[in-house]
Amino acid sequence: LTPMELHGRHKEFLDSLPIHVVWGDEDKVIPIEWQVPKFLNELSKGDNNAVTMDVVHGGHVVFDERPEDSNGSMLSWLHSLKMTSN
Repeated sequence: LTPMELHGRHKEFLDSLPIHVVWGDEDKVIPIEWQVPKFLNELSKGDNNAVTMDVVHGGHVVFDERPEDSNGSMLSWLHSLKMTSN
């Protein structure tokens, strides 16, 4: 299943889960302009606050290529979850 199909089948459940996506702006395997990243970006900009997305400088394996940026993005997101749960 594609992420779009999965979301279509389980929208209510998936909309209740916090999801953070980190994408590399120079990803040559799945470029940011393609359907899946565009879909995820649209979700992050919609009314659903459960999905967030950061685009960082890097390629397909951005967590290996740019660990400071990608891990920093994840840590900021986790911190924001902690703050909203208090």
